[in-house]
Amino acid sequence: MTSSLKASLMTVALCGCAHAVAIGQATTLFSANCPCQDAHDERLIELYQRYQPLGVRFVVVDANYTAALDHDIAQAQERHYPFPIVVDPGGALMKALGAKYATYSVLLDPQGRVRYRGGFDSDRHPLSEHPKTYLDDAIGALLAGRDPNPSETKTLGCALERW
Repeated sequence: MTSSLKASLMTVALCGCAHAVAIGQATTLFSANCPCQDAHDERLIELYQRYQPLGVRFVVVDANYTAALDHDIAQAQERHYPFPIVVDPGGALMKALGAKYATYSVLLDPQGRVRYRGGFDSDRHPLSEHPKTYLDDAIGALLAGRDPNPSETKTLGCALERW
């Protein structure tokens, strides 16, 4: 992991939302105004419900330059997210991960190594019945002790409002 990525993850940890990562951490970049994000809310919650009891931590990161804690707290409540939306001040994490689009997801192992990066799944908006479930498959592989394959995919979402 690069020093800038470590520093960025530390920034997210300092928000008061951090705790030990037992198995892995799934981080998804968020945009409140993205139809693709809206369409994936239910799938993201389902993934959390399936894997959080197995020790996978979920964090949604708002890296847009318009990000505001009060707004994100309200968004998390409106969307019924059982996980936090944290603000990425200055877009440091977004830049370190190379994220450009909402729903860009990263899976970290307990040592903080990036094991998967890319799209949440193969859908944009509207959703299909049978998408390629990239993040779900990556988490399943990590839990089974395998390397995620693919370890990187294309992200289909709205452009993040960069700093």
